[in-house]
Amino acid sequence: MTGEAFKTTREAPNPNDLVSVKAYYELNPDEDDRPEEIKKQLQTEE
Repeated sequence: MTGEAFKTTREAPNPNDLVSVKAYYELNPDEDDRPEEIKKQLQTEE
């Protein structure tokens, strides 16, 4: 999705299906359980 490349400890079965944490929370906002402080900090960095 974002074009970011990540190195893992083992090869992923479907590397094209991997998403970053940021993309995961964008796709699943209802599962975003990070503290409000972290969410605000990330919004100011964008």
